[in-house]
Amino acid sequence: MTYQWWVGACNELTQDNLDPISKTPETKYCAVKVEAIADQRWAEQYAWTSYSEMKARLKAAVNV
Repeated sequence: MTYQWWVGACNELTQDNLDPISKTPETKYCAVKVEAIADQRWAEQYAWTSYSEMKARLKAAVNV
C-alpha cells in the first residue's frame, strides 16, 4: 500500500517520532520483528481473510 492513499492510513503503522532538526515525521520506516511462521496454512488463510476485510473497509470509506 502506498502512502499517498489516504484511506489506507499507512502512517498509523509507523512510529510517530519527529526528526529532531527538521521536525518532519519519520513515517517511512520503523522497527520490525521477524519471526518464523509455525503454521503456514493458517497464516495464508489469515492473510487472505485480513486482506479481504481491509479491502471491504477501504471501499466503504471511499463510497461514503
